Amino acid sequence: MNGLQVFTPLVVLALLAVIPFEGSVQAQSPPRPVVFAGKATIDGSPLLAGTIVSAWVDGNQAASTASKRDGTYALRIPQIPGQDFTGKEITFMIGSLIASTKAVWQPGGGGELDLIATTHGAAQPVRPAVFGGRVTIDGRPVADGMKVSAIIGGVVVASGSVVGGRYGITISQPRHQSYSGMTITFMAGDRVMAETAIWEPGGGIELDLTAVSVQMPPSAAFANVIAANNLERVWHFDPSVQDVAPEYGWFLYDPRPAFALASDIDYIRSGEFYWVSVHRDQPGTVLGGRGVHLYRGWNPITWP
Repeated sequence: MNGLQVFTPLVVLALLAVIPFEGSVQAQSPPRPVVFAGKATIDGSPLLAGTIVSAWVDGNQAASTASKRDGTYALRIPQIPGQDFTGKEITFMIGSLIASTKAVWQPGGGGELDLIATTHGAAQPVRPAVFGGRVTIDGRPVADGMKVSAIIGGVVVASGSVVGGRYGITISQPRHQSYSGMTITFMAGDRVMAETAIWEPGGGIELDLTAVSVQMPPSAAFANVIAANNLERVWHFDPSVQDVAPEYGWFLYDPRPAFALASDIDYIRSGEFYWVSVHRDQPGTVLGGRGVHLYRGWNPITWP
């Protein structure tokens, strides 16, 4: 035979069955996200820094980002697990305005795309939204002089100081930016308050702001998720010690016994930010007294 091996058809089929094809490996991965970047304008003017640019597929928000100081944006749009975006139209919004620019979602697609929105006609002065009320933490009035901030789209849009146990904030909408229908989050000092509101022109109400301190071991804080055998791990970053070895600001909680020695989050605290990874979607779970929808993978959570 001169060292030449001859394989029968059955042997060839058996070999093919155990050799992985590249396509079968790729099929296990979700499609690559679409990425767009470019300029965004309202009535021909560049956006103010922090304006929310969002992408919508099938009427649902698929991704969002905040514009940069030069009025540009960069937006990565992944396919939501359990859905098929391929070939579907992407609608873009600049604040609450629908952009005239459209696109089609294709795996790994995208490119440079300028977004344009208009307010249709001469802009009329928009009345601000005004909020005011008492501020308490753990049921006690906060000290006068404490700063209260209003946040829209992750950006502080207005602030004021507590006087006589009360705050007052006027939130004006900047020119060429739309706040209509957007959620307002409030902070007193570095504490996230329990109450939120919706910005509407000329709106605002008497709104008391409250916060309750929560400090509990992570095993108790995430008991609902652990009971469902769904918690993978939790990370917390403390920038005040980011230059200190050995953690360099990063602290871990992993419920698995094998990772007990590596876990160093002693308590979950109100107002602190955590990255929470779960194995699968868990809607309606209660964390810190607040109902949240946990999505498979990493979830950014500020503890109530």
